[in-house]
Amino acid sequence: MLKKHRKVSPKEVNCAVLTVSDTRNEETDKSGRKMKDLLAESNHQINSTTSSLMKKI
Repeated sequence: MLKKHRKVSPKEVNCAVLTVSDTRNEETDKSGRKMKDLLAESNHQINSTTSSLMKKI
């Protein structure tokens, strides 16, 4: 089943990276940067990158 899935699945997909944090932004988000690097290395298209700063309550 996995073999068939890999055979018919697209090799590249469109992606978005979303960071939601109360302490990090796009410049300080190491895991978001790593995700973008891994997606780019796999030839996936990153269509959107968003960082949302949440306020602590």
